[in-house]
Amino acid sequence: MATWADKLAAYYGAVDQVQYAAARERRALRSLGEIAGGVQSRVDSLLAALDRRGTDGLRELAAAYGRVSSPTGTPIPKRRFSPAEQELASMRLIVVGSPSDFYAHRDEISGGQELNGYLAQELLNAVDGARTGLDLYHHATAMIREAGAQYYGAATADDVLRLLRGAEQSKLYRSERVTR
Repeated sequence: MATWADKLAAYYGAVDQVQYAAARERRALRSLGEIAGGVQSRVDSLLAALDRRGTDGLRELAAAYGRVSSPTGTPIPKRRFSPAEQELASMRLIVVGSPSDFYAHRDEISGGQELNGYLAQELLNAVDGARTGLDLYHHATAMIREAGAQYYGAATADDVLRLLRGAEQSKLYRSERVTR
């Protein structure tokens, strides 16, 4: 990202990367409390430290972007979203099918043909009723940056939107409208 010509896109890509990594580590830490008794206070302490490091990382990114984009310290421009990203931001998928429903009907999910099959599966596995479609798109692009396009291929907002619409049509997921 440091070599990207579009420094604002690089900044927001880096923000997504920090948020993706922190969310992954947050899930891992929370799982400790689920599998081991008597560790919740330690988990809480580790989560608080992770949150501080994430905040510090985002602050450092903003400072670095400010030095690259404007020596006068002009505020970072607000992120602009494409129509597909705006639609993704307005939807949240919720799993409604049972595990047996999923195995019986997962091949009926259409719309993800442009995505690497493994990436499409990872995105559907990441549906948790809390993440928006935009969160899932950013999750996908962060995974691609981390593992490499040779592993996951590429993903556009339109690709992810088609996959999520197809998932909803499969009746294994339902979509809620999100307003911000």
